[in-house]
Amino acid sequence: MNKPILIAGVVLLVILGGGLFLYLLGANSPEEGYGTTPTQWSQEGDYRIKETPEGTVVSNEKAGFSFTVPEGWEVEGQSGDSEQEYLLSILSPDTTFEKNESGNNTGILGGCILNIETEYQKDTVVALNTRISSVKENPSRYERDTSREEVIEINSKVALKTFLTPPLDSDYYKQFGESVRVELPLDEESVVRFGIRFLNNDQERCLEQFGEFLNNFEI
Repeated sequence: MNKPILIAGVVLLVILGGGLFLYLLGANSPEEGYGTTPTQWSQEGDYRIKETPEGTVVSNEKAGFSFTVPEGWEVEGQSGDSEQEYLLSILSPDTTFEKNESGNNTGILGGCILNIETEYQKDTVVALNTRISSVKENPSRYERDTSREEVIEINSKVALKTFLTPPLDSDYYKQFGESVRVELPLDEESVVRFGIRFLNNDQERCLEQFGEFLNNFEI
């Protein structure tokens, strides 16, 4: 695999990536102004990408996790839509986007898009753990026509998994597609979020790949 590409300029992938995480986080995000500790994110230098006999491995020693990149997929780093936010996008070889006249991505045409970001904010972890407890106690409360939340375990750690399935004829679907996102509290002050986006035609393949990703996620 080629070395990671750092995307510069204004690219809609930033919105499709980081913005989607914030949208999905919804009610389990702390309200603006809640707490006094500035939010921080892992930056480009925190991620190490190494070629191994088993494949390309991405690690973040500061946060304490690593994962194997699916074979043939490309890793791209980019700034998020919040100050100092940084995320990784991992794209399947067949990923394509609709583009505007300026060449910026405006929607998904095919493939699997996996995003990952690491946030350091105690208030966020507190709110997320509260949400996890609530979903665990009453899962049916978080089942809607276009979304569903459930509690899962990754390496014996509890995480929140969110499914978002907008109507196929909606503008949101045409731009973002469907998605599955996982929020995993790493400790009392940090959380890693990763999710995959796809169109309905690619759902089965992308979900299968996401399942393998979760199985290979090491903490």
